[in-house]
Amino acid sequence: MNDHPSLTALIHGPSEQAQVWLAALLTQDHPDVAVMGELAAGFFSAARYELAAQIFARWTELAPGNPEPWSNLGLCLMRQKQADNARAVLEQALQIDPSYAPAMNNLCDVYKELGLPDRHLEVALTAVGLQPGSALAFNNLGTALRENGLLAEAVHAFDTSLMLDPEAFEARFNKACVAADAGDHETALASFRLALAAPGVGARERELVEYHLSYVHLSLGELSAGWHGYEQGFSRWVPLSLARRPERSFGVPRWSGQPLQAGQTLMIWREQGIGDELRFATLLDRIDVGQGRVIIETEARLMAMLQRAFPQYTVRLQAMSKPDGGDPLLDDYDFHLPIGSLPSLLMNERSAFEGLGGYLKPVSAEVERFGSRLAAHAGKRIVGICWRSHKLSATRNRKYTALHEWEPILSRPDTVFVNLQYGDCEQELVAMEQALGIEILRWPDLNLKDDLEALLGLMHHLDLVITPSTAVLAFAGASGTPTVYLGHQNWVMLGERERYPWYASVHPVVVPPTQAVSSAIPEVRRRMDALLGRDFAGASSTPLGPGLRRDDRV
Repeated sequence: MNDHPSLTALIHGPSEQAQVWLAALLTQDHPDVAVMGELAAGFFSAARYELAAQIFARWTELAPGNPEPWSNLGLCLMRQKQADNARAVLEQALQIDPSYAPAMNNLCDVYKELGLPDRHLEVALTAVGLQPGSALAFNNLGTALRENGLLAEAVHAFDTSLMLDPEAFEARFNKACVAADAGDHETALASFRLALAAPGVGARERELVEYHLSYVHLSLGELSAGWHGYEQGFSRWVPLSLARRPERSFGVPRWSGQPLQAGQTLMIWREQGIGDELRFATLLDRIDVGQGRVIIETEARLMAMLQRAFPQYTVRLQAMSKPDGGDPLLDDYDFHLPIGSLPSLLMNERSAFEGLGGYLKPVSAEVERFGSRLAAHAGKRIVGICWRSHKLSATRNRKYTALHEWEPILSRPDTVFVNLQYGDCEQELVAMEQALGIEILRWPDLNLKDDLEALLGLMHHLDLVITPSTAVLAFAGASGTPTVYLGHQNWVMLGERERYPWYASVHPVVVPPTQAVSSAIPEVRRRMDALLGRDFAGASSTPLGPGLRRDDRV
């Protein structure tokens, strides 16, 4: 290997050259470990994590009892957003040496990404015990405490980290995130800017801060600044759990809002979860492409309903080379745009909030199907309920409620409640039915997660939906169903309190982020009565308020 190019040239040169040279090095029976270490460190610093990972993987074969290459391999996998693989590798490092602190510190990031707050806190506490003078260990402890909803304790840990290293970016950044979590936006703005002033701040740190700042700006109703920073959501530095996804690559330019010429095509592609997609899709009717045409790529569950909603566009299944993104499989368009970037073009003024939502329409067969099932309850108000996400954690739990807390709502006379909660919730429903002596309607043949046409057909008959921030909220708003949303005052509200900016039929009841969402339930009951009317005995003749439902739709 005496004729190899310089290490610097390999580290920063073409991938093909590096792969050829690495293959020659790593297939040797006794490769030069010093060269391997220098190359791996260089590739990692250059953010070429896949190449660095190949070296560390070979190193684990050469020294299987050494925790260092296992820990470094885990970090490379994490930077490639392969959290599950990183977990296995880092846990192997700790099997080798249970006190190996670098692996513990890396594993903290993995457990955070995987949504395992208990394991995250356990490892972080162990690491602090082993490294009481480590700023990094206290920073990781702070992130674990934050993930467990212990915000005051998290701030104390971050302050300790900064005492040990006053110039640490991560602790300043994470402390700003806690302020944002608590709804203290002015402190968050100042703290994020202070984090950017730390020595050694580079592209990674700037893009992370810009993305997190976007949520603060949007929470304050500063739309242009917020949507500008929101574009950093595709940065490779943003953790997968927070990133906009999927990660897609295109050979055509991104659309910037300009009119298209005849024969030109724009392809708008789905991103994030189904609730996000439906929220951003509320703007699809407002795009102006001039003489061009529009293709919308979406997931299978939404194809038919989006095609009905937007017959002027072509709606098709997303076409990607990998389930999580990659290259496009079709190239029949001249420009592309992620759907979450529509607001940066169309929602920079509050006037854009007017009249949004109500674009999804059910098919008649599903309307008739649930009409017959609900016919026995004519004369009563019919209210759909959803009380939590199907995926919970210490931090997510604060955004949701427990069904047993809904007694003030479920005790309303002359009202029939319909379950819209997807996932395993039967025990919760039975317990509430027994406690209140009521029946909550549900049907074993209704798949609330995947049979979305049926959900739309059912919602056609609902006088009201009550839900926190779930996909049910998105479907209710997108179908124009009168809805009471209970949740925290967060970025999605775009600085509003009395109206929900994305859907005209949604009535928000919001509380500060420091309060439990369940504290909104008494006000939700009052809002429910105002929308449905208090004439319980003659419910069907009582005005429904904004968004009349039963007889005004096809």
